[in-house]
Amino acid sequence: KFLRLNPQEKELGIKIKKKEELPDFSEAFSWFKRGSDLDIVLFAGDEINEFRQLNKNFKYAHSFDQKALLLIKGNLPRDVFGRVYTISDFPDIPLRTMKVVFDVTHIHAFYSVLMSRGYLPSTCTEAEFTAKTITHELSHAVNIWHHGELDNEPSPQTFYQNSTPDTHIFDRIGNEIFTRPYTLYGAIGRRGNQESGDLSCVMTYLPVYIWAFRFGSDGSYNFYQVPLIPLGRKLCSSKVGTDFNTPPTNYNARNNYFGNAAVGNCLSQIKLKD
Repeated sequence: KFLRLNPQEKELGIKIKKKEELPDFSEAFSWFKRGSDLDIVLFAGDEINEFRQLNKNFKYAHSFDQKALLLIKGNLPRDVFGRVYTISDFPDIPLRTMKVVFDVTHIHAFYSVLMSRGYLPSTCTEAEFTAKTITHELSHAVNIWHHGELDNEPSPQTFYQNSTPDTHIFDRIGNEIFTRPYTLYGAIGRRGNQESGDLSCVMTYLPVYIWAFRFGSDGSYNFYQVPLIPLGRKLCSSKVGTDFNTPPTNYNARNNYFGNAAVGNCLSQIKLKD
């Protein structure tokens, strides 16, 4: 069937191998469409060829080759849920994105681990976790970057009664933990990392960090247990932090865990062609 694209709309072609795989991706497509305001043109099987070109039947007024993203359910290295393969090895446009691969086995396993350890809100379903993961990777394939990159403190760390410099440890609701010795397990993050900025955005990596680190005004070391929040469902329009990343109007231990995004403003990054 001949399909004419709409020059008045931003349309993203997506190709999956089999129509039977659509239920695995449909929730993520809804999230991505709502978040990006892009119209998805879906292809399955052999509806377009292996070169993924959407506008191959041009005769005139042709300025560039438009290609669909190829989504594949496959196997990835351990602890990797999704990966975008681009010519540049960075977030890029669909033309230079060879494929987007998701390992649903890893997604399922990691979701179970996170829930069992209390690292996700109890209301978070596996379908939501999967949709967020797929939407995140699709966003890389239209040129969107992380809010920041890894900026970690060493972990685990153990602190004693007379640790130098002075160290303060706070639980999720802001109460100081005075028990010593006390060991911090799990990733410890600094400002501007992958969990910085607007936490309602799918490009934040949640949950990555169990603890946030920052220096006190007196030079002390301060560690804050990161609160649980729902997974982001949109693409942000600002670098400014929200929820526990909100910039404080005055010093507040409950705010500004990871601060504003180093990149952020994801909607402005969307790019389908050069």
